[in-house]
Amino acid sequence: MVTSIPPGTLVLKSPCYSHIISPHSMSNVCDSCLASPNIFDHLPPVSLYRCSRCKLSYYCNMTCQRDGWSDHSKECKYLKKIQPRVPPAIVRLILRTCQKHKKEPDLNEKLPDGSIRSFKDLEMHKEDISNNIDKKEAFSSFLQVIQACVGDLFTADHLFETYCRVLINSTEITDCMGNSVGTGLYLGLSAVDHSCVPNVNVVFTNTEVELRALETISAPVFGNTRVSYNNSVLPIKLRQDRLKEDYFFLCSCELCSNREFDLFCEGSTLCEACKGPVGATQDSCSGCGKGQEVDVSKEKGIFFESLENDQLMKAYNILRTKFHIYDYRMLEFSEKAMAVCLIEENFEKFYQIGESLLPAYKKYFSPNSTSLGLHLAKLAKSAIYLNKTEEGISYLKQCFEIFKLSHGEDSKLYQYLITLRDTI
Repeated sequence: MVTSIPPGTLVLKSPCYSHIISPHSMSNVCDSCLASPNIFDHLPPVSLYRCSRCKLSYYCNMTCQRDGWSDHSKECKYLKKIQPRVPPAIVRLILRTCQKHKKEPDLNEKLPDGSIRSFKDLEMHKEDISNNIDKKEAFSSFLQVIQACVGDLFTADHLFETYCRVLINSTEITDCMGNSVGTGLYLGLSAVDHSCVPNVNVVFTNTEVELRALETISAPVFGNTRVSYNNSVLPIKLRQDRLKEDYFFLCSCELCSNREFDLFCEGSTLCEACKGPVGATQDSCSGCGKGQEVDVSKEKGIFFESLENDQLMKAYNILRTKFHIYDYRMLEFSEKAMAVCLIEENFEKFYQIGESLLPAYKKYFSPNSTSLGLHLAKLAKSAIYLNKTEEGISYLKQCFEIFKLSHGEDSKLYQYLITLRDTI
């Protein structure tokens, strides 16, 4: 009898029930096998095949296109009919889900605890969504689009229930580099409860999602498995508000019960003396004891301004002298600044900002988290490019330890890092 499992153990492998590729990723992700063939820069670029009829679905090759045609053919017909209009991604996902259930009404998945889960078992929160004005109005507008696409093929009530199940159970699909590429519905994954302190890594590999233990999980393993429904570092109130708005529950995990978490996350400035974090409610630095009289009321507004790339970088240079990286707003702003540096190919600045973010990643994520691992991979790659060999090797070693547990040594990401290491 299994009493517990160690870190790195595969807890769940769940196939995708239905999916939709995001508009910004369509030309780079296969709509059949969900592969992203151009994700690795050491391989020659690949031009995906585009459906010549609807011009919205792309495929790795003719084989993938043939494999996907039985499902895509019905969608392709209505997409062609309403051109040049393009329905919202959620409308396409609702219709794909309805078609899947119509085609295979008895399809189910056996979970690790022995239970069976089908599409009808997915939580709906139908009454909650019906009472939510914004969500109900959104469905009304989607319904008009759906009827323009397929007429009365599905009843309004069936469509609404599918809409509810999609809202509550669908998840963001990411490629192996952590980039968002679409939205998917996975029967097995949807059975896993939430915690703001997850104990598994969630990794999407083509048409499957894999959950591997971040830490030791005691029996019953699947019953004790937790994922985070929030993808961002947020203070308690914002996390609770988001969970209530999106999933209609309040979290009571250990992190939500620990108000000390918010001391720096909710807002923290740089100590004038030691540069350590000073919480918004603190009068003095807990590190060096120096009293604080820093007025950042003017600078706070910058976090919420819409800025062009050059303005954002100027703003970053101001904010980094005032706010500590433990402040969730500063963390998020720094990630935006890194993205700008990548676009502008300013790799030295990219590396500097990345290193400044590392203490926050280590504070807010598990040592075995893919979020930390992917950030370390960015640092490793940029360090190698900048001829910072010693630093690059150090970061790579840390990546290997994490991805060995989260992805496995046979994964494409792990093998890519070996290729990166061999360039040194």
